[in-house]
Amino acid sequence: QMQTDGLLVTTQGIPGHAAMPEGARNAIGQMLVILRDMGAQGALATLADTIGISYDGEKIGAKVHDAISGPLTCNLGIIRVDAQSVYATLDLRCPVLADHAKLEKSIKDNLPEFEVKKTRDMAPHMVPENSELVQSLLEAYHEVTGLEKKVLAIGGGTYAKALEEGVAFGASFPGEPEVAHQADEHIALKSLYDSMKVFAYAIVKLAGK
Repeated sequence: QMQTDGLLVTTQGIPGHAAMPEGARNAIGQMLVILRDMGAQGALATLADTIGISYDGEKIGAKVHDAISGPLTCNLGIIRVDAQSVYATLDLRCPVLADHAKLEKSIKDNLPEFEVKKTRDMAPHMVPENSELVQSLLEAYHEVTGLEKKVLAIGGGTYAKALEEGVAFGASFPGEPEVAHQADEHIALKSLYDSMKVFAYAIVKLAGK
C-alpha cells in the first residue's frame, strides 16, 4: 500500500504451535521473503534465505531427527528492527536424542553475521512407552474409545516435566483441529465428556495397581 512517506507492507499468517508448525504460516517469514525480493540486503536477506517460511532448520544446519520424537522444528517467533540492528529469536524444539551443543555450534557457523546467544535450554523429558504408567493410560483410552493405542512425542513443554515419571494425557481426539494457544481455543462438549470417562478409567486402573 503506497503512502505519502513510503510503502506499507503487511503480512498475515496462520497461527500455530511452535512445536507443531505444520499447517501454520509464519507472518515474519513471509515478510522477510517479500522484503528480500524487494531488494532488502544484509541481515534481513540472510534471515529470509536461511529461515524464511521453513521450519526444519535445514539452512542453519539444524535439520535433525530421531526415531523417538521425530524432527526438530524451528520457529522464528520475534523480530525487532531499528536503524542499527536486527534482533530475532528462534524457538527450536529438539528431538530427545539431539546434541544441543553441536546444534548451537552449527547455527553460529551458519549465521556468521549474527551474534548468536542461547537464552534457554530445557532438557528433554521422556517416559518409556512400555512403562506401567503409560500402558495403563493407553489401556484406559482404548477401553473407553475403542481407538488404537498409540503414544505421541511432542516438542511442547507440559506439566509432565514436574514429575520424573509424568506424561501429558488427553484431552483431544484424532481428527480434531489443533487449537492450542490460538484465538479460538476450545474443546467440544462431547470430547470433554469422553475425556472425563477416559480419566475415570485411568484413575481406577492406576489406583488398583
